[in-house]
Amino acid sequence: MSMLQIYLRDFEGYKNTTAELIRLRPQQSACWISHAISLHFLKDYTAAVQTVEHYDRLEPVCLKTYP
Repeated sequence: MSMLQIYLRDFEGYKNTTAELIRLRPQQSACWISHAISLHFLKDYTAAVQTVEHYDRLEPVCLKTYP
Protein backbone atom coordinates (compact mmCIF):
# COMPACT_ATOMS: atom_id res chain seq x y z
CA MET A 1 0.00 0.00 0.00
CA SER A 2 2.67 2.49 0.99
CA MET A 3 4.65 1.94 -2.22
CA LEU A 4 1.52 2.70 -4.25
CA GLN A 5 0.99 5.87 -2.24
CA ILE A 6 4.53 6.98 -3.05
CA TYR A 7 4.02 6.15 -6.73
CA LEU A 8 0.80 8.19 -6.77
CA ARG A 9 2.50 10.96 -4.78
CA ASP A 10 -0.08 10.65 -2.00
CA PHE A 11 2.44 11.70 0.62
CA GLU A 12 -0.18 12.56 3.25
CA GLY A 13 -1.64 9.06 2.89
CA TYR A 14 1.86 7.60 3.03
CA LYS A 15 2.49 9.49 6.27
CA ASN A 16 -0.73 8.08 7.76
CA THR A 17 0.17 4.55 6.66
CA THR A 18 3.65 4.72 8.15
CA ALA A 19 2.27 6.16 11.41
CA GLU A 20 -0.09 3.18 11.61
CA LEU A 21 2.80 0.80 10.96
CA ILE A 22 4.72 2.37 13.84
CA ARG A 23 1.69 1.84 16.06
CA LEU A 24 1.50 -1.81 15.03
CA ARG A 25 5.25 -2.61 14.99
CA PRO A 26 7.26 -0.03 16.93
CA GLN A 27 10.24 -2.37 17.22
CA GLN A 28 10.97 -2.34 13.48
CA SER A 29 13.35 0.37 12.40
CA ALA A 30 12.04 0.32 8.82
CA CYS A 31 8.71 1.66 10.05
CA TRP A 32 10.40 4.62 11.73
CA ILE A 33 12.63 5.38 8.75
CA SER A 34 9.66 5.17 6.37
CA HIS A 35 7.76 7.62 8.54
CA ALA A 36 10.71 10.01 8.56
CA ILE A 37 10.88 9.74 4.76
CA SER A 38 7.16 10.51 4.48
CA LEU A 39 7.66 13.64 6.57
CA HIS A 40 10.61 14.61 4.37
CA PHE A 41 8.43 14.22 1.26
CA LEU A 42 5.94 16.61 2.90
CA LYS A 43 8.81 19.07 3.50
CA ASP A 44 8.44 18.76 7.28
CA TYR A 45 12.16 18.38 7.79
CA THR A 46 12.16 19.17 11.50
CA ALA A 47 9.62 16.43 12.23
CA ALA A 48 11.57 14.00 10.05
CA VAL A 49 14.74 14.56 12.06
CA GLN A 50 12.79 14.37 15.33
CA THR A 51 11.31 11.03 14.27
CA VAL A 52 14.75 9.55 13.65
CA GLU A 53 16.06 10.98 16.92
CA HIS A 54 13.05 9.62 18.80
CA TYR A 55 13.62 6.14 17.39
CA ASP A 56 17.32 6.41 18.20
CA ARG A 57 16.43 7.04 21.85
CA LEU A 58 13.88 4.18 21.88
CA GLU A 59 15.99 1.60 20.08
CA PRO A 60 17.53 -0.04 23.19
CA VAL A 61 14.09 -0.23 24.82
CA CYS A 62 12.53 -1.75 21.70
CA LEU A 63 15.24 -4.37 21.43
CA LYS A 64 14.74 -5.39 25.06
CA THR A 65 10.96 -5.47 24.80
CA TYR A 66 10.75 -7.36 21.52
CA PRO A 67 13.54 -9.91 21.05
